[in-house]
Amino acid sequence: YTGEFKDDVAEGQGIIKFIDSTWYEGSFINNFPEGYGTFHFADSTTYTGEMFEGKFKGLGVMEYPSNENGEILYKMGEFENDVLNGFGFFTDTNQVVFGVIENGVPHGFCIEITEDGQVLMGKFKKGKMVQSADKIDIPMDGFFGKPFKMGKKIYQGEARGNFLSIKETNSEEQQMLIVFDAELKQFYISKLGDSEFGMVINTEGKIYPAKFNSGLSKIEIIKTK
Repeated sequence: YTGEFKDDVAEGQGIIKFIDSTWYEGSFINNFPEGYGTFHFADSTTYTGEMFEGKFKGLGVMEYPSNENGEILYKMGEFENDVLNGFGFFTDTNQVVFGVIENGVPHGFCIEITEDGQVLMGKFKKGKMVQSADKIDIPMDGFFGKPFKMGKKIYQGEARGNFLSIKETNSEEQQMLIVFDAELKQFYISKLGDSEFGMVINTEGKIYPAKFNSGLSKIEIIKTK
């Protein structure tokens, strides 16, 4: 370990290198990676984002080495216990998935775009869709989902152009908006009860306060001093 100490433990900014060639650079609290930083793994996979007590927790992005087609695969969104848990987005060799992820697999309301370009929308369980949501065609080669109730929550999904979005409404009629911009590779999640303001993370792992301009279908970063 090289970096800052407090009371004989790693505290502040530092770098730690492990025997298996994994290394981490970022913030530490009480000897654990905590706050924000980047893990570099031996196979060239990286995780950049928030963490707690040495585990991925919060907004983050995991990027994998490019595949045989030269495509870079990644996962981004809400992490907990080192995997996507919450709202997230990921790509693999034959699909794109955006929505509720549990322990790394789609489990809840999701939008999936298959390898042949088919758009699936509805309830997923342990990685597979078990109930399709009704959707109607919209201009610009998109789909708009009708309200879809799951438990005490109502979901509405949309796939249009470069944007995938899901609106979640709970039993108290509080809403959240989750958006993925495929062109800029940005993942946006709003505050509960205020879909206009939230946070955004990009594939570099940069996290910013942001708002979603629904009129322009644009994620706008809020500049801070």
